[in-house]
Amino acid sequence: MKFDMGPGFGRVQDFHTFAFSHTKRQENAPAHILAQQVVNVEDFVVWLEECPGCIKHVCMHDVLSNSNYE
Repeated sequence: MKFDMGPGFGRVQDFHTFAFSHTKRQENAPAHILAQQVVNVEDFVVWLEECPGCIKHVCMHDVLSNSNYE
């Protein structure tokens, strides 16, 4: 069965199975901030073994708030 999922999904339909899930912007702040930052990137950017500076504070907040659940 084929679905028209619009642009941006490439050849995902070629996989035998696939699944997508929605996460609210407030619950995935690092990804949201990175998506905003990519507009200003003119070249290829890679971060190895470190968190990008623009999301360091948000990642730290996530780590600290998740440690309360353990």
